[in-house]
Amino acid sequence: EETRVLVQGVVARLGYVPDPGARQLARRGRHVIGLMLDDDLRRGGTYYGILRDALEDCLSSEGYHTQVISSERGQLLESTLDGGVLLGVHLDDPRPAQLEERGVPFVMIGRSLHNTAWVDVDNLGGLRDAVRHLVALGHKRILHITGAHTGQASVQRLEGYLTGLRESGLPEDARLIFDGDF
Repeated sequence: EETRVLVQGVVARLGYVPDPGARQLARRGRHVIGLMLDDDLRRGGTYYGILRDALEDCLSSEGYHTQVISSERGQLLESTLDGGVLLGVHLDDPRPAQLEERGVPFVMIGRSLHNTAWVDVDNLGGLRDAVRHLVALGHKRILHITGAHTGQASVQRLEGYLTGLRESGLPEDARLIFDGDF
């Protein structure tokens, strides 16, 4: 008690005002969420730009700051984060394991093969339903343009396309499947 009174007297005499950033650090939280985009996504892509902006708006309204982190430059291992959002996760992506090793909680945008939280659209069901819809309109030859073969969404969409063909009684035709780049 005596030490506390002495410290408070010195603080009052010096006019010390605690730094809010330092206080957050002392509490082991900076309120910083890392937005970890695959480096290909940092170069462009409307979908991920819109998603990034929405995440930043939402996190800001809850008192968090965002930090865009590049996987290519090793920023992930150098950063101090309270949590992370992974965008553009590939099947061989090292980032989930790196975050788990560091004990940083995170969520992935896109289905996860890891035992972690994720948010995604139903890529398989969406393409299956799209094929069914086109067949219902009378189309018989439906092509599919794939994305990167290491992208989970691409793999799931191709599976949905093929499932839609099978369920509609249409034959699979490799000549109608093209490699794309999304």
